[in-house]
Amino acid sequence: MGSGTDGNYGNMPVQVIYDYADAADQFSMFAANIASDGSSLRYNNMVSSRRRPFNDAMATRGKPVYLCIGGAGAITGLRAAFSDANRATTVSMLTQAVVNDHYAGIDIDWEPISHSDMPNIRATVTALYQEFQKHQAYYDATKKLGIVFTMSPGGSNWGSDFAPIEPYIDIMNLMTYDKMGTWTVVSYYDCAVTARDSNGNLVPGQGVGANRDLEPATMERQGNQMGSFPKSKINLGIDVMGARMSGVTAPWQTIPSGTSINADYKFFTFYTDVLRGRESTVNYDPVACAYWMTYNGNFYTFMGAPGMDKPLRATRDFAVAKGYRGFCFWDLTEAYVPGLPTADERNWAGVQLLALRATAPPPPPPPDEPKIKGSLFFDQNQNGSRGASEPPMAGWNVTLAGADNAVVMTDSSGSFSFEALPLGTYTVTLQQKSGWSRTLPASSYTYSVPVDSANQVTTVNFGLYSPNAHGFPVNRQWNIVSLPATLPDRSVPAVFPLHVTAAYAFNGGYVEKSVLEYGAGYWIKFPFGHTVWLSGGVLVSDTTPVDAGWNFIGSVST
Repeated sequence: MGSGTDGNYGNMPVQVIYDYADAADQFSMFAANIASDGSSLRYNNMVSSRRRPFNDAMATRGKPVYLCIGGAGAITGLRAAFSDANRATTVSMLTQAVVNDHYAGIDIDWEPISHSDMPNIRATVTALYQEFQKHQAYYDATKKLGIVFTMSPGGSNWGSDFAPIEPYIDIMNLMTYDKMGTWTVVSYYDCAVTARDSNGNLVPGQGVGANRDLEPATMERQGNQMGSFPKSKINLGIDVMGARMSGVTAPWQTIPSGTSINADYKFFTFYTDVLRGRESTVNYDPVACAYWMTYNGNFYTFMGAPGMDKPLRATRDFAVAKGYRGFCFWDLTEAYVPGLPTADERNWAGVQLLALRATAPPPPPPPDEPKIKGSLFFDQNQNGSRGASEPPMAGWNVTLAGADNAVVMTDSSGSFSFEALPLGTYTVTLQQKSGWSRTLPASSYTYSVPVDSANQVTTVNFGLYSPNAHGFPVNRQWNIVSLPATLPDRSVPAVFPLHVTAAYAFNGGYVEKSVLEYGAGYWIKFPFGHTVWLSGGVLVSDTTPVDAGWNFIGSVST
């Protein structure tokens, strides 16, 4: 919300935000800090005169506003508030804050994120979702309160971490605008100034950080690190900050040692001090999708300015081409430049965002109807109903029989669908596996489903239980695996139904195996991150012969 008076949101008059409300689908009000015990929020510049009146005004325009908690420097409070000891207090307090000030929900800005954070994140998001289902959103009474999650995937894979709570997250904002490399592990800059060898190849470990990438490549890498998390829920990030560095005069130069760097250069400062009046010296790099210029011995990169919208359009087109939901813009008030002669110049970012909306490609057509869809879950309490914490089950075959016939496999969220079906009556049957018993439906593994003009979309769900169940997470792409339990069928399709390659053992070289042996290790590739569910005995000890030299050995169950 910036540091201006109540009449301004930073340097931007609040009326300007209202005037350009149609430039975005939703807004996040940044940012409040949460007390470690989860009992209260410190609203910083989001004073009471800015919160509910702003949200009410946006509601009249049909725009949801999310209350953002967290951000840089707030991780200690978030981690404590989301812990088991403070979770109930946190959920109650956040729900009350959202309801009182007419927010659409919560935007959780977690910087930096670690895999060790995920158990508490999953538990708190689940609890928030359950509580939010009790409340209608103020801006649209037909909707419930929602949850947005904002983070940088960094150099890790997050698909299996977020799969259990993916249904509870409405939007995932990826901070692909982190030019500082603070959370991304990989450092990069808008214009990809980097070290290259005499052949033009990237040189890791030199300059500002290792393995710098171009803007689209960074977006693609971070998007892929979300695994099977639906792209239709993911926003890529673009910002108006840039970088300033000394000792460099053009892209693709080696960054000299001792380079002075400002990697978080505020736009309105940069525009006022450097860019204004020197627009003719600006260059555009179509590969990095960024503008650059040199001035007074410094190199500058930035993502947009009055009359300069190529990076914004490139980001929009990239998101559309790759099937993402869109992009999140950081941030509207910082782009505002007071003192420029016209309103459109002062709020150049709003003008450009509105123009993007006007030239946006049409949305994809809706899924073919009619269809039958559903999901499979592990029914831990055997009550025939899916609880919020009960996980999905991937890799089970579901068979359709009737006027059309097909077999599909449940995905990482446990979901399946049969689309564009002729009208008629169908049977939908779940695959049976040794050691598992069904809890939903109650009487058999089969549903009878009529598809007619009155029932064009039908949902059927399945629940399974085993007292000897084991869940083992695997990542997208290549994994090192072994037999994790004693099983009656040790063939690769039976153990890892979603495999996309053979299992490769090692015996002086890699050897394909169709049946897995206890004590051996294997390489296997998967299309997306998911949890492998097996029913079998616990393997507590084993004896494995080894050869001189390299061996590839497996593990017991834990």
